[in-house]
Amino acid sequence: MHPAEAPATREIRVADEGAGPYGITAGPDGALWLTLVHRGRIARLTLDGGLEEHPLDSSTCRPAVITPRARRRALVHPAPGPPDRPHHRQR
Repeated sequence: MHPAEAPATREIRVADEGAGPYGITAGPDGALWLTLVHRGRIARLTLDGGLEEHPLDSSTCRPAVITPRARRRALVHPAPGPPDRPHHRQR
């Protein structure tokens, strides 16, 4: 591919390192959804760079993997830990 034909890329800062951005998925709404492991939150990143953070049902849940679901919801899988740690849903 010729350099002039290469797709344009844009870097967008989504959180500081302390937030622990980790999992990412494309949502049914066209936005990118990501987990913030150390904040116990998920975030929605729009293609124009807008960022919205959303709390989960527990601030200590350590969300790691995120899976898209219908109706602008996401299913979040926690980082490895105690076996009784449940999946969390966006509030």
